[in-house]
Amino acid sequence: MTEKTDILSLSYSELQDEILNRLGEKKFRAGQIYDWLRERYSNLPNVSIKTVYNYTQYIRAKYGILRPNLTNPRQYMVVEETPYGEYAQVDFGETWMRYEDGRRVKIYFFAMVLCRSRKKYVWFSKTPFTSELAIYAHEKAFEYYGGKPLKIIYDQDKVFIHDENLGDYILTNVFGAFVNSDRFETIFCHKSDPESKGKVENVVKYVKNNFLRCRTFVSIGQLNEEGVRWLSRTANGLPHCGTRLVPDEVFEEERKHLA
Repeated sequence: MTEKTDILSLSYSELQDEILNRLGEKKFRAGQIYDWLRERYSNLPNVSIKTVYNYTQYIRAKYGILRPNLTNPRQYMVVEETPYGEYAQVDFGETWMRYEDGRRVKIYFFAMVLCRSRKKYVWFSKTPFTSELAIYAHEKAFEYYGGKPLKIIYDQDKVFIHDENLGDYILTNVFGAFVNSDRFETIFCHKSDPESKGKVENVVKYVKNNFLRCRTFVSIGQLNEEGVRWLSRTANGLPHCGTRLVPDEVFEEERKHLA
């Protein structure tokens, strides 16, 4: 667990050096700087993200630090919102992390997002996902939300699908049994389809670029604990960049419609 300290205990030059290091050497963006500061310093929640953004822009200009380029940015049209509690999207991600001594470790994660409120959930593993492990992650997500949506959208992933017959997907035995037991509908789309599951693909990128990037790995248990705090502090606690609404606040209505 990250030990929080009082940001006022730092001198201006010490704080500037810490931010300068992350903007330059680690190539953080303003949003990641804000989250890192809120995680580390106990009284930073009183500072707005706009203040941190303006300060990082000042540091970039002062020291000639370029903003990291976004690779292959996509343009999306605004679409009509889906009913509360009807849809969620699921995807997997993976990335390399480092222990404090520099050793590398590969981390896998499961991400779910409720389509109306944009409330996110993420669960991390040190082993690749199997059908059984994916089911466990679903159960953790349903526990986190306090319910489940009517329909969940997926890639055509072998974790879920055993075979296809004339357009009908045959689920793996264990995942099929789970779906029948929990009574939700599965919808499968083509991989990396932004029209069908772009919301969760953006969540996967967000987890990598905001939460995991340059984070030191200690244990999978600690990473999941830190992930839950990040969800509350940032991913679900700050306004969504598309809707401009706070997912946790919209979820207060969506929760009433979950099964």
